[in-house]
Amino acid sequence: AAYRRGSLPVSSPRLSGNSDTSGDVPKADGVKEKLSKMEKNVTNLSAMYQTLLEKKNQSDMDAKKCSQRNVQLEAKLAESRQKYEKLLAMCDKLSQAMSTKRCPREEPMMRATPSGRFREGSKSLIVKTLRGGISFRVSPGTAS
Repeated sequence: AAYRRGSLPVSSPRLSGNSDTSGDVPKADGVKEKLSKMEKNVTNLSAMYQTLLEKKNQSDMDAKKCSQRNVQLEAKLAESRQKYEKLLAMCDKLSQAMSTKRCPREEPMMRATPSGRFREGSKSLIVKTLRGGISFRVSPGTAS
């Protein structure tokens, strides 16, 4: 009997109409072998399918977690940007307030006029030292 791979014998007793029982024995063994191979394959495929299904579920959960984390980070970024903008606005207001108001320490005590004389009403901070280590203040009208 000629066999083709994956098929029944070409000269099968069923096809030829012979009722010879001696021909049924090899056919039954071949079918049983094919059936056992197919059962093994189905079992292996079922196990592989379950593994793939578990991996898919795990990857879906991971993707969902990443998506949720992304949403959380975007919310935190928006909040941080708002805080940053508020701080910049506060810094600008403080800079403007400092430029418009002068602190008493920043104003000079006296200023010289173009003629070299000091402005009236200001106190002299110039101290000249005499020989012998005695110091005295020069009044604004007597600067030399």
